Formats: sequence, C-alpha cells, structure tokens
Amino acid sequence: MFHDIAKAWWADVLFMAGLLAIGVAPVLGVGLLIAAAAGAVMMLLMWVAEWPPRGTPRPQSPRCRPTRSSTTTWSTPSLLIAVAAAAAAATWARARWWNALPVVEADPWLR
Repeated sequence: MFHDIAKAWWADVLFMAGLLAIGVAPVLGVGLLIAAAAGAVMMLLMWVAEWPPRGTPRPQSPRCRPTRSSTTTWSTPSLLIAVAAAAAAATWARARWWNALPVVEADPWLR
C-alpha cells in the first residue's frame, strides 16, 4: 500500500522529524495534545502499513503466530494520550512557561 512512498527520501525525513517531535513533546512538556494525536495517527499508519497483520493466518501458512507489534501499536498512543489528558507534564520542564504564553492561553489545544 505504501511501497511507492517508502522509497522517497522526503518520506523518511518527515517520518523521522515526526518521531522526534512526538518524543520531544513529553520530555519538554509542551504540545502534548498535538503530540498525542500525532502519535496515535502515526502508530495507526504504521499498523496499516503492515496490513494484513502478521498474526492473520494466510492460505499458504496454516500456522498463525501472534504479532509482536500489536502491543506497541496500542500501548504507545495510549500512554501519550494518558500523559496529555492528565496534564502530567505540567510539573515538568517547560510546561509552565509554555502554558503561560499568550498564544497557548488563547488556544488551549496547544497545551
């Protein structure tokens, strides 16, 4: 499904930049809602890229092995959403400074 995109250099750059942003947001405590939504979408797209899932039996293979990525596919977005929903990063790093910015006060979805 994504074979043509996977060969493009710009897809690799965007993917790595997205992963970096999603990883830095919880560490700094800024943009957690955006990072949680983007992380969930990115994990969903990574799951779709492996379609059909590895645990699905295929006609040529009578044995069905469980997929290793199923745990990470759902646990990573769940943790990101939990951290964002609980505002757990409000006591960490730059969260207080970020939340005090006029732009963030005007648009709370940037928190």
